[in-house]
Order: sequence, then C-alpha cells, then structure tokens
Amino acid sequence: MMRIPRPDQAATLRRMELDRRAVSPRPPVLAVTSGKGGVGKTLLSVNLSLEIARTGRRCLLVDLDPGLANVDVHLRLRPAFSVLDVFSGKVEPEEAVLIGPHGLRIVPGGTPRDLREEDRIALLHEPLAPSRILEKLAPVSRDLDLIVLDTGAGIGPWVRGALDLADLNLLVTQPDPASVTDAYALLKVAEGLRPGIRTGLVVNRVRNREEALLTATRLGKVSRRFLGAEPDFLGWFPDSPEVRRSIRNQHPFCLRKEPVPELARNLSALCANALGALKTRPRDRVTSACLD
Repeated sequence: MMRIPRPDQAATLRRMELDRRAVSPRPPVLAVTSGKGGVGKTLLSVNLSLEIARTGRRCLLVDLDPGLANVDVHLRLRPAFSVLDVFSGKVEPEEAVLIGPHGLRIVPGGTPRDLREEDRIALLHEPLAPSRILEKLAPVSRDLDLIVLDTGAGIGPWVRGALDLADLNLLVTQPDPASVTDAYALLKVAEGLRPGIRTGLVVNRVRNREEALLTATRLGKVSRRFLGAEPDFLGWFPDSPEVRRSIRNQHPFCLRKEPVPELARNLSALCANALGALKTRPRDRVTSACLD
C-alpha cells in the first residue's frame, strides 16, 4: 500500500526538504504550467527539453500529470514503468528512466489506477507528492544540469507542489480570453504560494509576433495591477500546420531533418531565454548551439 503523508506532516516534510536542499542542492527546476488544458503545454515541454539536451546539458524531463500523462505519447515511447512506480517504491529510479533523442532523460507519467481508491484520492490531493518524487529521483539527478517538470493543467495540488519546487515557472497560454483568464488564475496561485516567484510566459498558437506581444501585454497589465508582479515574456509559437503534424506523427517538430525556420528560431530563442533565467550551463562543456 502506498503511504501518503498526512496533512499534519506537511510542515515537518517542508523543513526536511529545505534542509536537504541546503546540504545537497539539486539541479535547477523548470516547471512548465498552464492555467487551461489544450494550450500546448506538453508539446512545448517535450520540444524545449529536447532543445536543452541538444545544447549539451544533462536534462531530465519528468511527467507530473497523474491523470493525463502523455509525454511518452508525444515521443512514441512504450514505457514499462512510470513516475508513480518510482514514488510507490515499486521500482528503482534507474528502472523508470528512458533515454530519448540527444540523450534527454525521461521519466514518463502514469495514472494511479492500480492503487486502492482511498490511496488514489489521497495521492491526487497531495501537494507534497512532486517533492517526494524528486527526492526519490535523487539517485539519477546528481549529475544533471536541469530538471523539467511537465505539470498537469490548472491549479491542482500537484501543480502547486511543482510551483513550490520551481526555480522558474514557465507559463504557457494562448491568445483567446479563456486561456488568458486561466493563465492569470495560475499566476495568482503562484504568487500566493511564493511571492516573487520567477515566471516566464510563452504564448502559443498565435498568428504572428504582434499577437503574442499583445497577449503578453494584456496579461502583464492585469497581473501588475492586481498582483504587483508580471511574467517575463520569453517566447511565442505560431499556429502552424507543421506543429499539428508533429503531434499526429508523434515526432517532435525540433527533430525534423529539415527544421521549419520559424519554429526552430523561436524554440532556440525560448531555450536561450529560459536557460538565461535559470543561469545554467553544461557541466562538461559550453556550447552556443541555442544561444546564437
């Protein structure tokens, strides 16, 4: 049976986690979030992680959506184990890690259907689960340069837990009013959890750069007025048929033999901006692949 920490353990576990970080700091953590589902969050998590790995950085992508995990689907992987198997102690961390293109390390997500109902409900409502998962993954994280967390959509407990760990919150939205409204809701939650948290904004599926800037400006004005903080505009992506084709073919657009210039340029810029915000470098060698 999976053991879930009781609510009265939260303060103690948080103190233990802070103490552990002070003794053995883990790599920087980038949490990819979205207020609304369907805005392309996982698509960007996968492509950005691959681009980061291409620069020579040792990157681990962890699927932290316990209900609708699909990082493995985007990469056409057939995982034997999931992050929940690691969390429950069913397997050792090394057994759940897959090696993808450019050496990207991947821990796929999974649904908690194999758990007893009471354990499943407790797990899905446990905000400390992401912290405990990264603790379990410590043996495979020691030599990493960066950990990317692909969270679920919305502001559920696991998303809040990921935000609590993040050195950078990368918020993905679209220009439509519902997506912008939900993005603001997530910003509000993030600021409530950790005032001053570093948040970067990516606007997806826009007609052009001007529409992306307009969306970022609109969200920034509301956030600045009511929260006293606004996200940094880190990148944008067009509503491209090539992106939709990459999803259907389960082949990330950054892996095309002949990259689409606009997509490649925008992904490279997002990579540079995110890594700049995190101030991370490859441990063994420095490459300018994503900084040109």
